[in-house]
Amino acid sequence: MENIKIDKSLLRRFNEYTSTDKTKATIQIINSFGPFVAIWVLMYLSLDYSYWLTFLLGIINSFFLVRIFIIQHDCGHRTFLNNDTARNIVGYMCSLFSTIPYHYWAKSPYSSRQ
Repeated sequence: MENIKIDKSLLRRFNEYTSTDKTKATIQIINSFGPFVAIWVLMYLSLDYSYWLTFLLGIINSFFLVRIFIIQHDCGHRTFLNNDTARNIVGYMCSLFSTIPYHYWAKSPYSSRQ
């Protein structure tokens, strides 16, 4: 195999994406769970008016559920937060919504960093 030379400035640019940021993590939690719960409530209220509206809100809400799973995924890879306890709490809370068991998934050999 050929030797591949990587520009050091490129590596420095990638390094800014390899560390966790508590502020960004908190913002992601708020702008994922907040709209998800709000739309969930709207779906319940919209049942009295229109099943189609409820269905459309459900489609929109599915995108927020994917975001919640992405947070759970990052917690499982130990990349969302530095603090183990906080990361496990966030991952577990995400699993309540995604219905994918966090602790089992996080301990799987396919999800942890080697």
